[in-house]
Amino acid sequence: MNCTKEEGLQLVKKFAKKEFEKIQDIEFPYPNVKDSRCVSECKSLLSKQLSNKTSSPIIRKFHPSMHNANRKGCISNYEYWQLVKNDFEEFKKFYYNRLTRSDWFKEKDNFKYLKIGQVPIDIYYCGLTTSGAAPLPSYFKPMLAKYIVNKYLSKYDTVFDPFSGYSGRMLGVLFNGKNYIGQDINDVTIEESKNIFDFVKPYISTWNTCELKTKDVTKSKGSHECLFTCSPYGLIEQWGQDIHDYSCDKWIDICLDRFDCEKYVFVTDNKISKYREYIKEDILNTSHWGKNSEHIVVIRR
Repeated sequence: MNCTKEEGLQLVKKFAKKEFEKIQDIEFPYPNVKDSRCVSECKSLLSKQLSNKTSSPIIRKFHPSMHNANRKGCISNYEYWQLVKNDFEEFKKFYYNRLTRSDWFKEKDNFKYLKIGQVPIDIYYCGLTTSGAAPLPSYFKPMLAKYIVNKYLSKYDTVFDPFSGYSGRMLGVLFNGKNYIGQDINDVTIEESKNIFDFVKPYISTWNTCELKTKDVTKSKGSHECLFTCSPYGLIEQWGQDIHDYSCDKWIDICLDRFDCEKYVFVTDNKISKYREYIKEDILNTSHWGKNSEHIVVIRR
């Protein structure tokens, strides 16, 4: 069980200053994701059993830049950590949230730490997002990507993705035994994706290739077997560079105009209008932030 509100206030009064001093030398509490968890995800992606997992250890481990991105109207994880680290009053509110809300303290073996007011660094990390002040940006679930590729693009050898982002579709493509060509406007995420490819190489087919480049969709062209992507949903999320405030309909227009493919698969928000007749399937995403629906749009040249 967690402590009560009254107990939490007493712990804040007694131990907050000591905990505040503890975090001063920590630039950011990046999650400590063990390689073994990433290997387990690789094995899950290799299996024929498909599930819609909400969390990817591989993406969390290899894409630290996501902590510098933010959702519209919110600050980033990194910015929030700097705030609580440099403002004692803000830290006390954050510390109280962890003491009274973290599920970690509900475990019997961990409850003893409440008596001395200790909060592990990784529990502070979890609170950056779950406290509601700085939600993480979304990323495409690798298992969902594998399902989509298997269902709609099984006949193709190579899949092109003009918005490679945090590598979710890259993983889904590679673990379907296909080649991946990805590009993104953000050079940092591209380098992180290359590190992911190096990590998963031992677990995918030796002949699978992965090509990753920093490119702006609006300034590039090309011909490919097929295209599979999920464009930005307007300006709902910010990744540290200027992007166009385009609807999913507009991004589909751009992809159809600039990339010559036999088949296109887009995952879009529920606001599309121009391409509604091409919707093949709906997706319902569920998280602690609530539910949202998306569409799988399939277009043939």
